[in-house]
Amino acid sequence: MVQASRNVVAADSEPSLLYHYTDAAGLRGIVTSGELWATDAFYLNDASEFRYVFQLVAEELEQMEQADPPPPDAASEVAEMIRLAADIALETIRDDIPFFVACFCKRKDLLSQWRGYAKGTGGFSIGFKRRELEAVGEDRDFGRCEFRQVSYDAEVQRAELTTT
Repeated sequence: MVQASRNVVAADSEPSLLYHYTDAAGLRGIVTSGELWATDAFYLNDASEFRYVFQLVAEELEQMEQADPPPPDAASEVAEMIRLAADIALETIRDDIPFFVACFCKRKDLLSQWRGYAKGTGGFSIGFKRRELEAVGEDRDFGRCEFRQVSYDAEVQRAELTTT
C-alpha cells in the first residue's frame, strides 16, 4: 500500500503524474488487488541505500576532523556525539519505526527504470495522479508519507548534507 500524509501537498512545480515501473507480475498484482505495496526499507534489494546517509555523515565528519587547521576539541566531541546519535537512530528506526518506500519517477519513459524494473522481459510504466496518492493518507490511517526526489550524485548529496 502507498503511505501518504495529510500534510504533504504537491507544489505547483511538481509533476501531476508520477510513474511506477514494474514487470508483468507487478502490474497484475496492482490491477487485481487494487493496491500498490511499499517495501520495508530494511528489506530492499539493496538495503545499503537506507544506511548510505549515515555513512555519508560519517565521511563528512572525518573530513572535518582532518582539516587543516584541525577543529577545536569541542568540535571533535560534537562529531563523536553525532556518530553515536546516528548509530542509535539507525538501530531505533530498524527496530521500532516502520519505514516503507515505494518508488516513482517523474518520467514515463526512462531507460534506467526499464532496466531496473522490467527485468529484461518487458515492463510497464503506470501513471498515478500525484494528488490522489497524497490523499490516500486522508482516507486511511497510514501515518506520515512524503514524496522526496532521490539524487544519485554524490556531490549534490554532500552539498545538501553540509548546507542543511
